[in-house]
Amino acid sequence: DIVLVLILRKLLQMPLWLCVAVSFFTIGVALYFVHEYWTFKRRRSGFSYTRLRHTMLTIAIAFIVRVGLIALLATMHQPGDGLTVAYVIAGGLASFASNYLLIRFWVFENHIS
Repeated sequence: DIVLVLILRKLLQMPLWLCVAVSFFTIGVALYFVHEYWTFKRRRSGFSYTRLRHTMLTIAIAFIVRVGLIALLATMHQPGDGLTVAYVIAGGLASFASNYLLIRFWVFENHIS
């Protein structure tokens, strides 16, 4: 996630918030499949439109948490490379916590063996 953010920021000169958004959703979509077929796998694991929709909603909530925190921090003090990494890590920790709790206890609550 951080590597993709830095690549987008350096090579394409995109604003930090946009780099975070592109990276977050790219990785977030892939995570549904990781959760479905590995993290919360069970014998009858298989594609579920409902779990995919719930995962996308969870990703959107975690996205708001992440980008909101990073935007707030960047508004308070414009980041150089070092602070960019620190802001992305802070946003990542906040979104990870909200994402994990929603995925674990809402999206896959009845799917865990």
